[in-house]
Amino acid sequence: MLEVVYLMYNEGYSATSGGNWIRPTLCQEALRLGRMLAEAVQGEPEVHGLVALMEIQSSRFKTRIGPSGEPVLLMDQNRALWDRLLIRRGLAALERARSLGRPLGPYALQAAIAACHAQAKAPGDTDWARIAALYEALSRVAPSPVVELNRAVAIAMAFGPAIGLRIVDELNDEPALRDYYLLPSVRGDLLAKLGRMEEARAAFERAASMTQNVPEQELMRRRAAECAERQ
Repeated sequence: MLEVVYLMYNEGYSATSGGNWIRPTLCQEALRLGRMLAEAVQGEPEVHGLVALMEIQSSRFKTRIGPSGEPVLLMDQNRALWDRLLIRRGLAALERARSLGRPLGPYALQAAIAACHAQAKAPGDTDWARIAALYEALSRVAPSPVVELNRAVAIAMAFGPAIGLRIVDELNDEPALRDYYLLPSVRGDLLAKLGRMEEARAAFERAASMTQNVPEQELMRRRAAECAERQ
């Protein structure tokens, strides 16, 4: 049941196709169902972990899209506009998950990662080393190539893009990521940070060709064009 609610939330948070990047109504319905589950099964830490994750992620909705509906990435969002009430609710739910005295599961660990972002007043205040450690813990309880890709991003932010790129390149042959546009997107970002603009441009163009979501396609093409201008 938790997986279904989370899949519903994710489809609203980052739509897989269509002309809208986010579908807030779908996220709100998933969050409503999650809150109901938390009331019904109060002794299950992962229920509270999932609610915490959805509450914190939902706090960013006002800042995730620009005036024309274009995606605004996490590091570019205006954190003053994040919904502090939802963040407080999320942190409280995460504390309830922790208070039950069992090891944190996948949802609670993801909520802890989201909490690191929510508690950083500015992008430069983000504790990327802690986020990398949380992704390491997540990879042990719920290993997947997507988790490893996210861990690579955190490691790159904490210890430098060259280290993160080595991890990303090891994922190139993962069957589960063959059609996952965020793999070349992350690779493009790291290559750009290393000044390898031609390779970065190609990676962003590949990412644009792999997503069915129009705003994501436009974002990837815009990033590819920026790399071309910087060559």
